[in-house]
Amino acid sequence: MESDLRQINVYGDIPHQPICTFYGKIADLPAMLYENGFLQVGRSDVVNLQYVRSIRNYKVELRSGVELSVSRQYYTAIRSAWLEWKGQFGDE
Repeated sequence: MESDLRQINVYGDIPHQPICTFYGKIADLPAMLYENGFLQVGRSDVVNLQYVRSIRNYKVELRSGVELSVSRQYYTAIRSAWLEWKGQFGDE
């Protein structure tokens, strides 16, 4: 998911082609998303941890090849959350 102005774009397997767009803010997304494997990695990006290939050098690389910038302030916490999730669920 990506926030773009006042819209949230939801992406699937095809990079840069939203499957759904709706008005809202990342901050208003339901807590249920974060409890079920989604993680905010930047000011305007939320990812499904199942589709993260790696997190390094302040970048998240998705399985689709898309790279997203990771918040420098929260990089350690974001990487730790991903590693913890990966340890629990592996590469399903």
